[in-house]
Amino acid sequence: MQSIPTYLSQRIAGGVLPADLPGQQHAWLVQKREAALLRFLNNGLPTAQDEDWRYTHLRAIEKETFHLADQSTPTQTIEHMTQDFCGSAVFVDGILSKTLSKLDNLPAGLSVSCVREKLKGQQADDFFPAMIGADSWHDLNTALFDDGAVIDVAAGAVIEKPLEVICLSTKQNNATAYHAKNSIHLGENASLKIYKSKISNASHVIFSTHMNHITLQKGAKLQRIVLSKHADTTFTFVHDDVLIHEGAVFEKTAINLGGKIIRQKTTMNLAGENAYAGMNILTHTAQDGTTDALVDMRHNAPHTQSKQLIRSLAGGKARAVFQGKITVAQIAQKTDAAQNHQGMLLSDTAEIDAKPTLEIYADDVKCSHGNTCGALDETALFYLRSRGIPKEEAERLLQQAFIAELFEPFEESLRDSLMQRITDIIEKGAA
Repeated sequence: MQSIPTYLSQRIAGGVLPADLPGQQHAWLVQKREAALLRFLNNGLPTAQDEDWRYTHLRAIEKETFHLADQSTPTQTIEHMTQDFCGSAVFVDGILSKTLSKLDNLPAGLSVSCVREKLKGQQADDFFPAMIGADSWHDLNTALFDDGAVIDVAAGAVIEKPLEVICLSTKQNNATAYHAKNSIHLGENASLKIYKSKISNASHVIFSTHMNHITLQKGAKLQRIVLSKHADTTFTFVHDDVLIHEGAVFEKTAINLGGKIIRQKTTMNLAGENAYAGMNILTHTAQDGTTDALVDMRHNAPHTQSKQLIRSLAGGKARAVFQGKITVAQIAQKTDAAQNHQGMLLSDTAEIDAKPTLEIYADDVKCSHGNTCGALDETALFYLRSRGIPKEEAERLLQQAFIAELFEPFEESLRDSLMQRITDIIEKGAA
């Protein structure tokens, strides 16, 4: 029998998968889980020897013993990103809450359910394909996933109002862990906006993994805004695997505030002509946290476009990491790809690491990347203070100006709401 690491000793005692996992009646799924668990026990969590993980060390996770969350724990007040939504799916400690969710009156063409529902009964298909650029923690997620959102938009359906997805982590008496698999599929010429909030109220350590499978068929358009407010005890790994077909448009803005170790990877495969991918990332980290954002942009068809804007802020003894790679295949002539990362150090003990990479195999392309890092502009700070603005407020204004470009495309009410939430974090110094 494989040795069971301490952090898994409660969930897979004796090397046996827990009986509370969904889909136990499906032999194919049990076999898939068991094979994944065996691989994970052989390989373990990623280490600094893995090039993509050289900046992020996971020893703190290995010291914990994670339990299943107590679902009877009261939830905190739900913060909506907008009040004008078409539906709301609320997950509490990884499990869909039918009581808190609002999914009874969804518009025609939009289907929202959860993995547990999909796996009920004797018939169920494997709707989670293999992901590009797999890490060893993917096997942990496959072996132990508890639930997740399953979102489907029918061909031609244009959903005007955004769908909300809210993930809450509650206060628990032990270190807890949960693992989510999410599926988003848009049919041809379909359109959807998803506003996702991850809010942690945890007092003990919480470890969560999220694998998101996203497919956009020809001419589809998906806009995702993901706002994550992590407690200082949070460990979170996220991987978005996005397949973008001909003429489809994928736009994502990811806002990561706080956390102990936050790892966010996005792989985008532009697989059809005239496909577009836009990626905006904001990370704000302080104390001794680490936020590691990785973007793997793959241009695999002609006349494709991508644009990335990344802003990293780090204070205290924190580390912010950005790793961005653009790959242009030989077939992908007329590619237009741009990547821009800027980092702001908020203390003398913070660290920002950036590793931009271009791999271009086509000869008729327009590709660029830029990377800068520095402290607050002392000249601008002096100018504001000379106008009677207190030091703390002047610093906050400069930070707001530094990140404002990320939110320019949004409507005013949403932009103001997001900026206010971010400002609250900056003022409290909690991130």
